[in-house]
Amino acid sequence: MNIKSKQFRAALAVNILALGLAACSSSPAPWSRPDTSPWTDKRAAEASAVPDDEIIVQEPVIYEPAPVTYEPDPVVYEPVIDVPPPAGVEARSVVSDINNEQRIMALPGNHYAVQVYASNTLASMDKFKNQNMLDDLLTVKTDRNGKTMYVLVDVHETRGSAQMAAAELESKIGSKPWVRSVAGLQKVVQQ
Repeated sequence: MNIKSKQFRAALAVNILALGLAACSSSPAPWSRPDTSPWTDKRAAEASAVPDDEIIVQEPVIYEPAPVTYEPDPVVYEPVIDVPPPAGVEARSVVSDINNEQRIMALPGNHYAVQVYASNTLASMDKFKNQNMLDDLLTVKTDRNGKTMYVLVDVHETRGSAQMAAAELESKIGSKPWVRSVAGLQKVVQQ
């Protein structure tokens, strides 16, 4: 064992000596030479290829549109005839034909809805609205996992406004409303 240990030490000493001699070479390592870079020629070629900055002055082009003549169409006034709806049909305005789901779908997705209550029946929803005097809030029909749900919402343009309304509603109804994006509500609205 002593012989192997001596042989190992001798081999190690020879390797260290060889590395030391290689490190003491008279010429510097290629990476330490400042004048030899593989990018020197490329940078020089790029610098010579860049044109000098010159100011180019062009005369402005002035376009004069052709004169337009406008002749309005003659106005024909027709008398308005007030026709009552047929018997048994109730007269409604166009605005009342828009339901709450369409109102929600027409809103920008970046608005916020304060969801106050959810129910699977309109009777339960109406009872909750009447008990808490929330007639000004919208009842919206939604779809949750294939089941129809009705949610009671109040719509606001900003999250801050929606959060303030949620705090007021919480003190009024005793439960915490959910502030959600109108875009999220639009995803579950049934058409």
